[in-house]
Amino acid sequence: MLLITEADHTQAQCRLNTQLENATPVFNWNKTIVTLGNVEYVSVRSVTRCAGGVVQIERIPDKAGTVTDVNVASGLYLSVAVVNSSPLTYTALVAKLGSREPVANFAGMYSTAKSSSRVLKESFTYLDSRPGRISPDGRYVSVDGSMQCTPEAYPGVWDLKRKQKVVRENGCESLFTSY
Repeated sequence: MLLITEADHTQAQCRLNTQLENATPVFNWNKTIVTLGNVEYVSVRSVTRCAGGVVQIERIPDKAGTVTDVNVASGLYLSVAVVNSSPLTYTALVAKLGSREPVANFAGMYSTAKSSSRVLKESFTYLDSRPGRISPDGRYVSVDGSMQCTPEAYPGVWDLKRKQKVVRENGCESLFTSY
């Protein structure tokens, strides 16, 4: 059973269609998705609507890393995977739902076309307290949750439409506000 308390203190609860072992529900950055494990998630909307008393658990593909954000409307997910244990560094994947193919090629983004040494060289630190995010319109991604858009920010914020890193001095918070 998944119980969600809204900002107005109303509650919605729904039974999951599959029982998960050791599931730890965690909201994504804008509380539209609840991650349940490495690849499992449910949308908050599906829980609040709870058709038939059961909500369908969705999944990103196996071997795509740990899901950190999903933009259902844009059909995209963001996942991270450990590259090195000392120091602990990660690589990211932004792909269409159901796929493991990256939607673009950025430094810090995993691709089978990159060598292991290049993936390691491009890896970055990641903190659960500052989760990665996809903008509400699906255009921008901050894989490490940082809103820094200076030229030296790494990995920075990515513009998926233009397929380039965003560079602006005022930060990138405004790119991630709801529209």
